[in-house]
Amino acid sequence: MQTIALEDADEKYEELKELYQEHYTATCDRLKEIGVDLPPYNPRLGEYKRAANAGVMISIVARNDDKPIGYFNIYISLDMQNQDLVGAEAGLFVSKDCRNGIGKKLIKFGLDEMRSRGVKRYYASAVTDLRTAKLWERMGFKHYSHSMLFNFAGE
Repeated sequence: MQTIALEDADEKYEELKELYQEHYTATCDRLKEIGVDLPPYNPRLGEYKRAANAGVMISIVARNDDKPIGYFNIYISLDMQNQDLVGAEAGLFVSKDCRNGIGKKLIKFGLDEMRSRGVKRYYASAVTDLRTAKLWERMGFKHYSHSMLFNFAGE
């Protein structure tokens, strides 16, 4: 049975660690295509804990028969220019062998959760799998910028 629910990112880290590592590896592989090599996985666990405990990061987890298969982490903060409450992606990932609509369900759950908290805008960026942007477009997301990366290690 598949479920999607809010979970404590700090409390569940050990259980989600494999998914986080799978996501990081996929991101490394994607960036390697453009000549960017990332260092080994070494998360700032203290920051995850601080953000989760302060209520500025929410974590939504998709499970299949109680096994985590995807997550959607969202940072919520005040916009620097107008103080609107805004959300920003802190990670959205579904395990490669489980991508059959779970991503869309995670996003819908996250949007509903942000709406209930009074969030005015949510900012997302496709990095690991650029096809994700097509899903977002179908869900009503709008292009608002073009992201670029400068690799200092490549100088």
